Amino acid sequence: MASLTRLKRLTVLHFTYNALIQVEKSLLVSCAPNQRTLDAFKVNISQIYLLTDSSIVLAWIKKPLAQLKTFVRNRVSIIQELTESDFWKHVNSKNNPVDILSRGISSDKIQHCELWWFGPPFLHQYKELEPYDIIAVEGDDLFLQELKETSDFPLCALLKNFEPLDIIINCSSFTKLQRVIAWCKRFIENARHPMCRTMGSLKSKELSESLKCIIKNIQRTSFYNEIQYLEKGIPLPNSCKLLNLNPFLDDSGLLRVGGRLRNSPIPRNKKHPMIIPTNHNFTYIIINHFHILYFHTGAEATLANIKNSFWIPSARNVVRIILRTCITCRKVSAKGSQQLMADLPAARVTACRVFSQVGIDYCGPFQLKTFSGKCRQIRKVYVCVFICFTVKAIHLEIVSDLTTEAFLAALKRFVARRGRPIEIHSDNGRNFVGANNELRKILKALFKGKMEEIMDFLSKEQIKWNFNPPSAPHFGGLWEAGVKSLKYHLKRVIGNSILSHEEFLPLVVQIEAVLNSRPICPLSNDPNDVETLTPVHIF
Repeated sequence: MASLTRLKRLTVLHFTYNALIQVEKSLLVSCAPNQRTLDAFKVNISQIYLLTDSSIVLAWIKKPLAQLKTFVRNRVSIIQELTESDFWKHVNSKNNPVDILSRGISSDKIQHCELWWFGPPFLHQYKELEPYDIIAVEGDDLFLQELKETSDFPLCALLKNFEPLDIIINCSSFTKLQRVIAWCKRFIENARHPMCRTMGSLKSKELSESLKCIIKNIQRTSFYNEIQYLEKGIPLPNSCKLLNLNPFLDDSGLLRVGGRLRNSPIPRNKKHPMIIPTNHNFTYIIINHFHILYFHTGAEATLANIKNSFWIPSARNVVRIILRTCITCRKVSAKGSQQLMADLPAARVTACRVFSQVGIDYCGPFQLKTFSGKCRQIRKVYVCVFICFTVKAIHLEIVSDLTTEAFLAALKRFVARRGRPIEIHSDNGRNFVGANNELRKILKALFKGKMEEIMDFLSKEQIKWNFNPPSAPHFGGLWEAGVKSLKYHLKRVIGNSILSHEEFLPLVVQIEAVLNSRPICPLSNDPNDVETLTPVHIF
């Protein structure tokens, strides 16, 4: 079987390396301490010098291994393992005894050759060998052919390191964080322009600029690579998690969700929400802020409100996790017994105008304080809940007592605002039964003498009242759920506080707005779905 032949021709320098390695090994073994050879000669060797007349080989030994090609690098690595680079010295060919044999000499001349018998003269003079300057051979072709091809230009890279602000990481309140950054920005502007300082409370523009500053810092630290790609106009790689959002940088340098709605009149934050990272302290305080701002809404409603300004990847899971940590919600979220509900009635599954099919229930009593001179009096009020069977829209009215007159007044206000309902469903309460009879009396007295017109009017626009069986509140599960939602927010907002009528009325109206802004269908993860369907969009 034929052996493999080296394709590249070996030079004298390559053979010199192989010889040097063999000489080193034999010298180091024979000159090692405690060897029998040294004991026999009784010679104490303090230091070893290795001499070579090949300046190119000496220059290769001095070079770092990373700059040498494979053949030379492997042998230089062995030499550097066996010796130190300071051991190697240069000797010219005139003073090298080895050259006498390699060039040939007669037996007569070698008897009188002092270089062969006594070595070079500098050995007798005990002089230190001068270090050899390898710069002299750096231009030699034989020296350069065993070096790797490297660039002559040094590489200098400038890295921008965006560190997150400590206040963003440690702050637990979005309002406090936004205002602190706004005050800091105002201080900087006043220091730069002392002649036109801004005084007084913070303006809405300052708070908006503060929010942009916070978002920009968070995005630069969490989405640095994505922003670099977008600034250079390079498409995002397929491994990028934001690729499906089609992100872009706006005029302020903020990373926003893209889409096909740039020409729509929808507010910019709603059609192109700002992207914030999933696992970040700012994301947690944003979720908590919207949760409290909208009276401790659930996960879906909180997420729907957040999407009007911010986009959080995998938001649903992180919103649920944060809401589970809300102490206020945990205190009042004790689960009751689960009831097995009956089939939905026909009024629930028939398409009709909003508030055409209405369920009514009372909630309360709630204590309100009234002032009469120096004395404070406490009185009871109730909240009448009107809920639409079709879209679950809610209308809330405050009534002073449980009398028929108070309920009719609330019903008239409801009709004036929402329109006349076709059917009203309620529990079998005394006040509702009385209202039904009283309503008939009022209609008869109002249209007395015009029975034919009355019958025509009643046949077209009369209100039909349906009562649930007595002692069966489970028949009214829809309005019972509306009462539960009202109490859900009231408990978390006022707790055991006693409000005045002027304080309680706007609170009830605000809760009504919050309940009518809750989503009535599952939220979509598609960034092109700008708004979530709520009862407000229908009526």
